[in-house]
Amino acid sequence: MPTRTRTLQAQAPSWLAALLTEHEKTWIGPVAMATYKASRRYVGGFLGTCEVKPQMSAATRRAATDHPAWSTVKTLRVHGGVSDSHALTFPLQACMRGLRRLEGAFPSDFIVLATRKPPLAIDHLVLDFQYTNELDLIAAEHAAVGTAPGLPCLVDLSIPRLCNPKLLPFLKGLAWASRIERLHRGAAGDVDVETWIWALRSLEIEVATVILGDEKTAVTLARDGAGRWSRQATARQT
Repeated sequence: MPTRTRTLQAQAPSWLAALLTEHEKTWIGPVAMATYKASRRYVGGFLGTCEVKPQMSAATRRAATDHPAWSTVKTLRVHGGVSDSHALTFPLQACMRGLRRLEGAFPSDFIVLATRKPPLAIDHLVLDFQYTNELDLIAAEHAAVGTAPGLPCLVDLSIPRLCNPKLLPFLKGLAWASRIERLHRGAAGDVDVETWIWALRSLEIEVATVILGDEKTAVTLARDGAGRWSRQATARQT
């Protein structure tokens, strides 16, 4: 390999880092201040993935709000339920037309998302349930959420910390919930797989993944065209 080529390859990482730093400063400056550097991923030179900081100054929030750099973000992680975080400030922006996956929303955030007009176009939602009793908050807003536009594009719902299937009857009451094709949840605790199958019968969900209480096994439940459920247990990679 020519010496010049080896030299250019050796210098590339620092050169690219400098270019990225300049790009972020010039093109997405306020958005860079509002998100974690390690979380930012670019696609074709445009911001595609990032994680919003749970807290920031009012000046940073104002500067980042409605910035055009948000328009290309497809995956966004927020920190719902954090005091003074205003987690939904950015995903609810009109300029965020490309958003398809939202992670870290809390039950109170879910209510806001499901009642927004016009509805968001996200197809994958990851709810962060810290405690089972947070379901009471959603139940209290059932009527408002049930008659709302909802999330018409949602096909994949993940609930990593929900410890029982109480949310499923709630979803049944949502006209738009029948479009959900995949449901993922973790740490099933004392709830057995049969309970989940019984609860899933009322929904049109095609595939559900349940992580058992030992957190070492994931059970995938799938329904065929005749409505029969099959299951497959696999060891989780930890």
